[in-house]
Amino acid sequence: MTNEEFGDLLTQALAELTVKQDHLQDVYDLGQWASWWCDQEAELLQFFDGNDRVAVEADIINLGSYSAPNHSWKWGWSNPPILKSLREKALPIKELAKITGFPLFANEAAFELDEPMVWEMMAIVVKHLGAMGCYRAPTENGLYIFLAINALRILTPRTLH
Repeated sequence: MTNEEFGDLLTQALAELTVKQDHLQDVYDLGQWASWWCDQEAELLQFFDGNDRVAVEADIINLGSYSAPNHSWKWGWSNPPILKSLREKALPIKELAKITGFPLFANEAAFELDEPMVWEMMAIVVKHLGAMGCYRAPTENGLYIFLAINALRILTPRTLH
């Protein structure tokens, strides 16, 4: 892929991700719930209302994690603490190294990256995986887990944030 072709892919993927993220916000109120939980065994992301009830549930792929203090990225498919089934679901990301010519999509070790570049990668990955969007799940110490969302279900009315 030439630099121009990659630039076109990135522009298109970012535009598509913006539309997808807006849809997730508008329809499912992602980012507005009281708390969240990722159940690795069930491969689910759950959002809870103010009464600690599951309000929205999503089928996910763990794309990777970003450490804001260290400006480093680690792919989910190469991260042993992530359950094997979730790591395997993320393996198609590695295909992007051959498609784009950028080896960072197949880099097994953590590598330095700033957050805007993480979002650029996520736009391309979400497009490649055909996902509905992406959720940046905050954890402690400035670590964020990026999860591709494949399906969503509303389980509790949205009025109880």
